[in-house]
Amino acid sequence: ENILVQSANSDWVVETKVTFSRKPSTPNQQGGIIAMQDDDNCVRFVYRTNPRSFRTRSSVLDMVIETGGNSFSLAGSRSADPITDENFSLILRLERKGSKFTGSYSRDGKTFTTIGSADVVLRDLNAGVIVCNGSDTPRAGRQGMPAMQMPDAPQGDFEVIYDYFRIISSGLK
Repeated sequence: ENILVQSANSDWVVETKVTFSRKPSTPNQQGGIIAMQDDDNCVRFVYRTNPRSFRTRSSVLDMVIETGGNSFSLAGSRSADPITDENFSLILRLERKGSKFTGSYSRDGKTFTTIGSADVVLRDLNAGVIVCNGSDTPRAGRQGMPAMQMPDAPQGDFEVIYDYFRIISSGLK
């Protein structure tokens, strides 16, 4: 219910200007761009809570790959948190060339910093925007371990405003 997509089957560049109301602070809280084949196969380029630091609530720009229902974060896609204030804007770009997806961001729309690239075979693609307000439920621990306790989250919804969204086709595939 928090995804808006349109058909995108050629090679393309998707770009959007996004304003985040605050840093993501709960598990699965995120906003950004998605390229999806179906619910189990997609590439997301999102600003989200860092999955490795739920206790400290740090955030990260990340490329998340999901194939066959299994998702993983690209190890090389971690970056320093580019968001410094509330209501901070970034321009996000996701590019597809064949099976290669590359995510990058810019603060000014002129100079882009690449976060990561991945080769993923996806068919009958749709591309668009995604926003998830996350979950207040702590992550379950491993068998025999207690659930992870989360520090208090900031009050209010995690809001994401998209100024524009465009797909620039670079040819038929």
